[in-house]
Amino acid sequence: VVGAAGTAANPVLAKQIFSRVFGNLIDISEKEESWVGQNKVYTKIAENALPAQGETDKYQDSKDYVTTVEDNGVTVSVSDVYCDGYSLYYTLAMTTDNEDLNKADTILLYKQNGDFSLPKVESEDGKRLDTGCTWGSLKKSEDGSFVGMLEISFSNDNFYAKEQQEKLKSEIEQKGRLVVDCPVEVLTGVLNQEAEDQCLVETACVEGKWNLKFPVTVDNADNQTFEINQEDNGILVERATMTKTGLILEMDY
Repeated sequence: VVGAAGTAANPVLAKQIFSRVFGNLIDISEKEESWVGQNKVYTKIAENALPAQGETDKYQDSKDYVTTVEDNGVTVSVSDVYCDGYSLYYTLAMTTDNEDLNKADTILLYKQNGDFSLPKVESEDGKRLDTGCTWGSLKKSEDGSFVGMLEISFSNDNFYAKEQQEKLKSEIEQKGRLVVDCPVEVLTGVLNQEAEDQCLVETACVEGKWNLKFPVTVDNADNQTFEINQEDNGILVERATMTKTGLILEMDY
């Protein structure tokens, strides 16, 4: 806790210790009012994250892992990965010589059919896992690259029943590795401001194939679960789990 607080309080030190992508994310969060407190989230995850290429190098049994893809003059890479058994995080970086894309403040990730580019997660034996996902975007940083962090949730009651959630949790605990498949087919650059018709101002739209696939080791050995079982106003708090990056409450209502 002391180490985490010290690093979070010293963003310059954090940017030197963590990857360039996390350093850029922390820098952006300190300057945008809507991201107040987000730098602490990035710092906590960055302290436990591993380089995506290092994770890939550990598993030589798969030949189809890809951490960097270049297409149509645009390079997209996955930089850092972390999973505590409840959420999986990964950071993306994009660089390009495309002048119109570089004019954008934000890059949106899509598939060809117009849907947002959401990742798929499999267990190491190839079984598809039902997950939730926080759709993300890439923000422009001072060094000219676009960076972002995406979160995949394994503990969200909003998208599957409690029985399915318990089954998924058990499966993840039994597996040492998860595989993320992240297809990106359209990159759209937009400005932060909106036009008079309330639509985003688009600077460029580039099509291609930036399909990333990478392994993530589940790091849940230090998770601590506490039984609570207290009810108030019709809400039962069953248990709480502390991970290296957060606190998860399991409730029934």
